[in-house]
Formats: sequence, C-alpha cells, structure tokens
Amino acid sequence: MKNNVFDLIFDSKAGGITSLVFVGDPYQMNFCKPDKAYGTLHGYYAEEYTQANEKIICFSRAKVLAPNENWMCSRREKEGIEIYTEFSFEGENLRITHRITNRHSTPVYFKEGDIAFEMPVYDAYDSSSTCEKSRAHAHIFAGNDCAYVRAERMGESMYNLGVIFTQGRISSYSQYGVESNNRGYFLMNAAPFHLQVGEEEIFSYVCFRYDGGARGFAEKASRFDTFFRVESEKYTYTSGEKVTLSVTAKSDIDTFSVNCKGETLDAVKKDNVLFISFIPKSNGEKKVCFTINGKTSYAKFNVVLPYEDLVERRIRFIVEKQQCMEKNSPLYGAYLIYDNEDETQYFDDNFPDHNACRERYGMALLIARWLQTHEDAQIRDSLNRYVEFILREGYNEETGEVYNCIGRRREPFRLYNILWLTMFFMEMYKLTKSERWLDNMEKSMLFYYENGGANFYPNSISFFEFFDTLLGSGRTCEKCLAYFDEHVENIIFNGSDYPAHEVNFEQVILTAAATILLDKYRLCKQEKYLKEAEKHLRILRKLDGCQPDYHCHDIPIRYWDDYWFGKYGSYGDVFPHYWSTLSGCCYLYHSQCVGDEQEYATAMHNIQNNICLFTEDGRGSCAYLFPRETNGYRAERFNVFANDQDFALYYLLKYCL
Repeated sequence: MKNNVFDLIFDSKAGGITSLVFVGDPYQMNFCKPDKAYGTLHGYYAEEYTQANEKIICFSRAKVLAPNENWMCSRREKEGIEIYTEFSFEGENLRITHRITNRHSTPVYFKEGDIAFEMPVYDAYDSSSTCEKSRAHAHIFAGNDCAYVRAERMGESMYNLGVIFTQGRISSYSQYGVESNNRGYFLMNAAPFHLQVGEEEIFSYVCFRYDGGARGFAEKASRFDTFFRVESEKYTYTSGEKVTLSVTAKSDIDTFSVNCKGETLDAVKKDNVLFISFIPKSNGEKKVCFTINGKTSYAKFNVVLPYEDLVERRIRFIVEKQQCMEKNSPLYGAYLIYDNEDETQYFDDNFPDHNACRERYGMALLIARWLQTHEDAQIRDSLNRYVEFILREGYNEETGEVYNCIGRRREPFRLYNILWLTMFFMEMYKLTKSERWLDNMEKSMLFYYENGGANFYPNSISFFEFFDTLLGSGRTCEKCLAYFDEHVENIIFNGSDYPAHEVNFEQVILTAAATILLDKYRLCKQEKYLKEAEKHLRILRKLDGCQPDYHCHDIPIRYWDDYWFGKYGSYGDVFPHYWSTLSGCCYLYHSQCVGDEQEYATAMHNIQNNICLFTEDGRGSCAYLFPRETNGYRAERFNVFANDQDFALYYLLKYCL
C-alpha cells in the first residue's frame, strides 16, 4: 500500500503492516519494530497453512481478504470473537479500523486489556547515530476517548508518526519486551466493555505524519473530534492553591460536564474552549474528568504540602529511619536504602546500586543544603556522623580517590560517583566555610580527570558552580580549568555522536553534554558554547512528554531505573524517575543564559512533578512504574525502595525555594 505520504508493506503472515516508511524520508526509517505489525491485536496472531491447494492466512480460523494498493483487510476468529480489520487511506492519512463481533452463543465481557492493540513504535536505543536517524520516542496518552501516540524521531526530522484513536476507548497502555537498551513494544488497552450475542464494537485510529515536537503533533491531532488540547499553568500544586486548566476541542462545545472524584466542578465554556478552576479540599492526586460533546477524557494533577514542609519531613525521615546507628558496623553513620514494605533499612554490598555509596549521596546532599538555611542540632549531628562514615569508608582525603563501596573498595570503578561526592564537598563548604572542603573539591575533581573524566559525560553536576565556588574563595584552579577545557572540546568534537555509557543513548548523556557547554558559556560568555549547547537541547527536548498528567508532563522518557534501583527489579517506563530533574536543570541553566521565561517555567514544572515520589510522612520511592503492565507484570505503582530519589528534592530545594 502506498500514497504520497506512506509507503507500507502489509505482511500477510503477520496480518498487519510490518514496514511503515514515509515517502521522502532521507533515512527511510521503518517505524515498525522487527517481528511486530501495526493493525494487530495482542494474543491474536497469524498462522500460515495450505488447504485445497490454496494458501490461507489463518488467525485462529481467519484469512486476509482481497488486497490492493489502497485497501487491505483481514478477518480472524478466536473462541467465538470475530475481528475484522480494515486498512485504508483517507487522503494523506492511514486509517486502521477493527470491528469486534461476538459470534459466541452467550454474552462476552472484556476486562481492561483483554483487547489490546499493538503499537510497535521502533523505540530502541542502539548507537546514538542509529537512534537519531532511525528510532523514535513513543509518547503515549491513554485518555479514554482521547488516546494517542506521538512517535517523535530521536534526531531532528520532519518525518514523525502520529496516531490518534477516533473511535473506541483506550484506558491504559502496557509494555512487553522491555530491557536495558530496548523500550520494548506497546499495547493500547481497551477499556472494559461487553458484547451481547451478535453485537459489534468498533475501534478505529488514524496514522499521520507531523513535522515534529508537541506543537506540531497537536496541530495535526486537533483536526480530530477525539483530541482535546489540555493546558494548565502547571501540574503540581501546593495545598490551598487554585488548580486551573483549559480544554480546547475541535469544534464549538454544545454539552459538557466536569468532575473530580465524583464531585461536580464548575466550568465555563467559550466557543470551543472549556475553562475549569477549583481549589482542592485535600492533597494527593486529582483526576479531573471531563465530557465534551459526548467524548470523555481527563487530566491528572498532584497537590502536595508546601515545599518547605515536604523537604523537612523527608529529611527527618532520613535521619530517624535511614541512618545506620550500629556502632559496631562499618556502615555506622551511612544513609541506607529504606524498604517501605518491610519497614527496615537495606544494604547489599554485592549489588552496587543497593550499597551505601553511589546514588545514596543524594540524601547527604539534601541535608547539607537544607542546613545552610535551617539550624537543627539533631540533623546536624546526623550529618556529622555521615561525614565520618564517608571519610572512613568511601573517600581518601590524601589522594582525592572516591570509592565505589565500603571498605574503600574501588571496583567496579565508576566516574559518576566522583563528582557527586565533589558536589557534597561543595555543599559542606557552603555550610561550614571550612577550607578542608575546598581542598577535597579540588582533589576529587583532579582524581576524576586523571582517571579519564575528560571523555566522560557526568550527570547531575554543574562545573560552573564548582568553579564559581573555588574561584570565589580565591583559588586559581588552573589544572582543573585546563582539564575542563579539554572536556568541553571533546564534547564539541563528538557532537551528537554520543559515546555509550551505562545505557547506549539516553536523557542524562544529553543533559551532561548540554550542561557542560552551558557551564563553559557561563564562565566565559563566548557565544559559540551557547550555540553548541543548544544543538543538544533540541535533541533532549524530544524525550519530554506533553501529556496532561503530572507523571509525564515535561518529564523525559526513562525505562530501566526501576530494575536497577528498585526492590523487585522491573523494567518499564518510570514516570517520573528523579533523574528526570536533570532535564529541568538543563532548561533552567539555558533559560538563565538567554532570558527565556517559558523555558524557566518548563524547568520548574519538571522538577516539581517529581515531588510525587515523596509522601507527606517523609517516605520516598525510587521510581513510579507507570504503564498498566510491564513484561507481563502489573505496574502502575511506586517502588517500595527509598533508594536514590533525594536528588530530586535537592534540586527542588536549590532552585524552587
């Protein structure tokens, strides 16, 4: 099948489209993941056999019917359920329609996800050069009547795939086949429905090309009755604040209703826009459900404690529950993982992401920052115990060496750790004004560079702040500055050919490249470094979601962190995960360089939307596993480990208070 936009290959054995390429795309990217097909249903797969000298494509007694260049259809039957699928062009767009009919002798009821439409966007992470040319980020919203997929090319391109459901309700999505460098493939789960004998349910969606970005997608999607453009000042509010949003429909609004947890909300319509505002009576998630002209969808907001209160409660929980107080243990003074399910501390020296060093530095960073503006003897004593622990077990003050685990053991050697501890020394200097911490800043930074740091992309640090602190205290830092310049030139030389790190191609590699170049610009004010940083920012923004949900809005795609840092080790989309905040930090630094107020607001939204990882009693969670299912296991849950999430509050405290 082919028109002036799509060049498609229909695979009769798969019963769907296995090659979806845009006409004119210079890289001829196939948006379909290998061994999968658009237009198929999960669990309804094809088998090929020969009967009476005629080849039949069988889907549990089904066959492909009468294909031609502009139209294709298939019929399959399984356990009394007949599924008739039609593929056709509507102008420049591709429409796929599934008619599901009950041929059984009794009524049939479907739970959520019993009927699931495969959406195999080629979202995998190979080398950066491969990703930018022939892979796409799948941004998904399963909002009942308003459900869509925005498949955004990872590199800059005008050839991006949009999919919007125009009939049938989709209430969630699932992932299968997720692993470290592969986001797997996606299922759009139908909301529960049932069919009487002989009854039919129709699900239909349209595929189209758009030029790129959330704005480009929305312009095309707005042509369909089932797309609602939701806009809000923000998606995380504090207690007592008024939540405001607008919902724009395709055409004038004739009928509407709005509610939140069963309570009717006031709304005002003007032409095709519905304006909603309310003051929540309690904290927590607020799902604002609206029906406009018979079509239903929602937006999700989070209402939290005032930030000061939330941060203090979290710090007190760390001090009281997460610090090892066993004096006969090498862990004495360490801040450890807390298992919110078993109500106990946890440590695993054999699994580095569960040890007492590495990302656990985030707890100490948060506390050191907070004490700079708050005096509390109990918390200060706790931090002093931690300092004794880290100097004893994790750092060498003579050489500047940062160790990976207790007992001053280096292996496995990890460059990320070094600069995180350098950050801690910087905060300790700001807290105490002791030259000791400036010495350690310089020593650890030199140790980083003398062990290959100039070729590495470190995350969550600001060299500008390091040098601003050191130079502001009267130090020259000549050797560190020379190394830093080498680091900057290496990043410029590599351009968008990013070296693989713990994952081949991901958000924090992009934020590292952009941040280091922005740091150089802030130090020297030479325009060329700003321009180089903006190249990486354009690629970084493609990872950001625009869905009307605080979990996803302005939050970049990450999908492996729950596996490494959580209790049960599950791959799948984590919306949010605290490293999401590194995108916000990047946008913040850039907005300060160029004076962009909208970008500054985006940065704040990103950081604030991560607050859902913390509860009002001070508990934390390392990630929220967002889809309904991942790799066959139920998701939609916070991980019970409080592990590494406190960097998010560190940035909240630093930039939002």
